[in-house]
Amino acid sequence: MTELEPPTLQDTMRNPTPASSGGMVASSHLWGYLADTRGRRKVLIVTLLLDFLCAIAGSFAHTFWLFVVFRFLNGFFICGPSAVVYVYLGEFHTAEHRTKAIMWACIFISIGIISLPGLAWLVIPLEWSFDTPWFPYSSWRLFVALCGVPSLVTCIIMALFLPESPKFYQAIGQDEEALKALRYIYTVNKGNSPDKYPVNVVATKVKAIMSDPSQEDIEGECGSSQSSVFTSIWNQTAPLFQTPHLRNTVIACLIQLGLYARSGGGLFHPNTLQYRSMWEQGENQRPLDIPQQRPSNHGMCEPGLSWMVGPWLGKV
Repeated sequence: MTELEPPTLQDTMRNPTPASSGGMVASSHLWGYLADTRGRRKVLIVTLLLDFLCAIAGSFAHTFWLFVVFRFLNGFFICGPSAVVYVYLGEFHTAEHRTKAIMWACIFISIGIISLPGLAWLVIPLEWSFDTPWFPYSSWRLFVALCGVPSLVTCIIMALFLPESPKFYQAIGQDEEALKALRYIYTVNKGNSPDKYPVNVVATKVKAIMSDPSQEDIEGECGSSQSSVFTSIWNQTAPLFQTPHLRNTVIACLIQLGLYARSGGGLFHPNTLQYRSMWEQGENQRPLDIPQQRPSNHGMCEPGLSWMVGPWLGKV
């Protein structure tokens, strides 16, 4: 059996998937900070909506590099829900059920990742398109747009039905808001009137647990001082790289590095599968020989399907 050729740098550069990962790396710290200072629910709703809008805008990208920019923005915004959802979910459950709830969330995330190629196999091969003033809107563009629909649906559900985490309200010293959230949860779970909730007072033992001296500057006027925001981020981040937290920070980073470095090979799987398919068919043509752009009726170049192979076999 002939050894499969590894993907070249040019192959990898045609895959827009790393752009999404780059966006996640760029924004992960920011969303964690905002979730701790502005609220989990606000971050989830805003980032989910922006992710949907970027997916729609990306489906109209008329050049490859513009598409890469929108994939970066998708990764930038989807990083918020990807991390904050576990905190948000865990704070609605007791210690007895918290682990089980987070495990179920991970299972559904895996189901979503598995179902994504199935959606691609249904949508991308469709031979249809409609003309726009700039380019034909073809099936792969529809697939990119459909990938943003779950974000929109989740955003609407959260905005209409789900409250802010009561634990977050307690952490910033807003006991009355925490009590309102608990009463709402009680009403949804039990079907009783909020007045029948057996707890009348929620008292925080240590007020504003998550705040620091610089945080007080930004609680009154949101975003009024950029320097105070950066100072607050630094004050909450610096202790992670100092004793006694430094050791745990390094261990956590190494674990995450190992997990994601192992799965990073998925970036090259589409090319490998394409090589194998060509080998089985007795073809000597490499994917690089396949035209990457095809002319449209508008005198512009429509990106070909070959550079979309990566996203629809893997995560878009």
